[in-house]
Amino acid sequence: MAFTWTNSGFDTTSVDTWLNQSLYGGLGEADGIDLRIEMNRILYGGLGKKPMGHWVVLRAYDRSKPSSNYNKRTHESVGGPGYEYSDTLLRTRRVPVSRRSDQLDAIKAGITISDNYVYYFEWDVPIKLGYHIFELTLADHTNVPDPANLDFCEKYVIRRLHPYRLENGNVQYWAAVAEYDEIGY
Repeated sequence: MAFTWTNSGFDTTSVDTWLNQSLYGGLGEADGIDLRIEMNRILYGGLGKKPMGHWVVLRAYDRSKPSSNYNKRTHESVGGPGYEYSDTLLRTRRVPVSRRSDQLDAIKAGITISDNYVYYFEWDVPIKLGYHIFELTLADHTNVPDPANLDFCEKYVIRRLHPYRLENGNVQYWAAVAEYDEIGY
């Protein structure tokens, strides 16, 4: 399909704008598919759909503010996080990464799952390499948990970060590859 320049940008009159209403109910033909809205619907539910995300805590570190656990002589943390941090309760979607390759592999009987996962986050989550993701022990992930009673069960460190961009380079959602961390503080 060839595009031609006009004074106002691309001529897109030949572009098919039909939307499958069974998959994208609520969006009009002029609206297009907004990946930010779709990610929010996946994580939090909407339009009669159950949420497919689960609650985690994202721990963001401020590397300019060492904590009392930071050893200035060895430049490492001792007995806890080395920097001040803030915790954010949010929803994510987690997919295992196969040991055989970097390709995502569906969960099948007999497949070995590694301790690496891809976490999907909404576009407005302030996320960086080295931040920690804490899985929570919850009986029900459909309701918002009480921040005062959170029970952390697993800790993951973000090793790779991929912003999925569209529309003038704007981030639509994040994919973070995280690795299990056995340090228990």
